[in-house]
Amino acid sequence: MSEKVIKKDRESNFELLRCISMFMIIILHMLSNCMILSGELSPSYNLGWILESFSIVAANLYILISGYFSVKSTFSWKKVFKLWLTVLFYSIGLAAILYLFKDKFNLAYQGNFIKLVLFPVTQGEYWFVTVYLMLYMLSPFLNVLANNLKKNEYRNMIIVSVCGLTLLKTVFPTSYTFDKTGGYGIIWFVLLYLIAGYIRLHYDLKINKYLYLLSYVLCSSLIAFMKLGNDYLNMPSFFENYSAPVFNYNHILVLISCLSLFLFFRELKIKSKFINVISKATFGIYLIHEEFFVRTALWGSIIPLANHASSKFLILYILGYALIIYTCATLIELARIYIVKFFYKKFVTDKIVE
Repeated sequence: MSEKVIKKDRESNFELLRCISMFMIIILHMLSNCMILSGELSPSYNLGWILESFSIVAANLYILISGYFSVKSTFSWKKVFKLWLTVLFYSIGLAAILYLFKDKFNLAYQGNFIKLVLFPVTQGEYWFVTVYLMLYMLSPFLNVLANNLKKNEYRNMIIVSVCGLTLLKTVFPTSYTFDKTGGYGIIWFVLLYLIAGYIRLHYDLKINKYLYLLSYVLCSSLIAFMKLGNDYLNMPSFFENYSAPVFNYNHILVLISCLSLFLFFRELKIKSKFINVISKATFGIYLIHEEFFVRTALWGSIIPLANHASSKFLILYILGYALIIYTCATLIELARIYIVKFFYKKFVTDKIVE
């Protein structure tokens, strides 16, 4: 007797947040690679750091979303295999395609590029994927912890971890912290995963959702103020010590900001098939625009954002270019998904049935 599998619909509010976080990631990469965040103090410099301040939550949001749903799900080696194959598909495929245009974009296919292309995860071509894969393989053990701790024990564990990993470095920015990666490592991702798990399992405070949104705006604005205030006021090194780490993923303001935006979207009630479809492409968008040779060509030649640095329409150029990248990469990834699904159904599933 065959069991009927009930497929639960994706929650569009979180899928929309997933899309927004990836859009923010594109903006972050654009700002850092197109020289908007460097140079002399100017309106474009100010705009760049304000956008940076409001987008710095992006990677944290992605992990919070993953942890929120994974804490109640079952680990699958099939998912690990599919993810790895997707990474290889883009790493090898994009490198091969751009090899044809290496002279046009001044791409250097030298040295250990073959190792980089064939082993992108272990070679750190995609730092996020490397850490995310490790986090996913740890998830069964983290889930045992999350689902078996009492609420007060779980809460106290989160409080101690936040104090050690983020509050300490905020109060004493030059002191030793338990995570010196700035939040780019597995330790911080594990904490975000556990925080998301606590929200899913135990968080039940009734707060107006717009207060969460206000908290995100205020924290992001404070991040921008600390950076730009230090630049314009030429503060002593003592104050600079406090403004320098404010863009680390594990800074307390970034943590509060991302949690606030996450909780705001948690309270939204949205149902949209369109959002659910395009959100499937978010991971592929990251793999496409962050592939080593694509990244070199994209920010070196294809996107001439530096040419518009002095334009009064700079914000429109930034958002426009980000939207073009997002749209093109989405179409590519959705095409890949449906082609793979077609061939899997035709040559694997049908053969099994026969």
